[in-house]
Amino acid sequence: MRTRWHVAVIVGVALGLAAPAHADPRAEVAAKARSAMASYDAMDYEAARRQLYQALAIAKKAKLDKDPIVARVYLDLGIAQLAGSDPEGAKVAFLSAVQIDPRIAIDPAYKSAELVRMLDEARAAAGDSGEPASDDCKSVRGLQLAAIDGAHPGVAQPVEALVGGELSPARVVVMYRPEGAIDFTEVRLTRQAGCRYTGTIPAAAMHGALVHYYVAAYDAGNKVLAARGSSGSPLALDLGAAATPGHGTAEPSHGVAEPGGGGPPPSSPEHADTPGIVGAATPGPRGAKIVIAASIGTGVGYVTGKTEGENMVQKCCLGTSPVVISPEVSYRASARLSIGAVARIG
Repeated sequence: MRTRWHVAVIVGVALGLAAPAHADPRAEVAAKARSAMASYDAMDYEAARRQLYQALAIAKKAKLDKDPIVARVYLDLGIAQLAGSDPEGAKVAFLSAVQIDPRIAIDPAYKSAELVRMLDEARAAAGDSGEPASDDCKSVRGLQLAAIDGAHPGVAQPVEALVGGELSPARVVVMYRPEGAIDFTEVRLTRQAGCRYTGTIPAAAMHGALVHYYVAAYDAGNKVLAARGSSGSPLALDLGAAATPGHGTAEPSHGVAEPGGGGPPPSSPEHADTPGIVGAATPGPRGAKIVIAASIGTGVGYVTGKTEGENMVQKCCLGTSPVVISPEVSYRASARLSIGAVARIG
């Protein structure tokens, strides 16, 4: 009996040591947010937004939607959106933040008069309505796409959009393209209460690593009124890493999209190529960091004095350069800053 008792204790300890430790989702969210703001400080606003979307997806999966730490993530997202020249996206993010924590304040390191004003406006908007801001159709402009916080293979994916009253669309659709398909397939979104439209990407399309899609609103003449994404620059549901989002709450769009496959062609050639803010959706390839380019041409001009070869011009007037080549090498430090060098060979 004694021997058996000792064996049982040893096995129990071994099993206890082998048990996996569970990660703290709040700590994960906080770590993602810190990393995002470090990217913001380095002026990589797209990386900051992407990491903040990831933090929101982790919080959603852990059912921390109303936790104060999520309010902070939304606030940081609003700061990054404004820096990335997206004031409408910043307003939506601030609204989400104050709905969770009405007393939330901007960190002094990031405070500016414009951010403070936008946060005050968000508090006022949240206080004027007992419903979430997405249900207040008076504040909706253009087409806003609700967050997709998790996409899974073989599971139908709900899609929800808000359409501003100024558009008055004849129909709103989601165009999706499964991995391996060439054309997009159309699913019409059904209008619910107010300005809300809902639909579903079918489970049969949710396979492979990525499912591309975009959402568009059309008028009666099949002209695109507004869209999130396009056939040339669609949004993407990442089924290989469903918890990794690429864009948080919702983002309005006033551009138009280029439909594909099952959709009728727009009457305007323009299309909105900026991906919408949707969780678990990633934009297309980012621009290259290193750019190498060259231009070639010819030139003619008035010539006098010394030439580049230190020779005096004997006769004045017109000089020609039959071939001029200008090679360039530059580095894209951020969306607003490039550093490079250009040479001229003539």
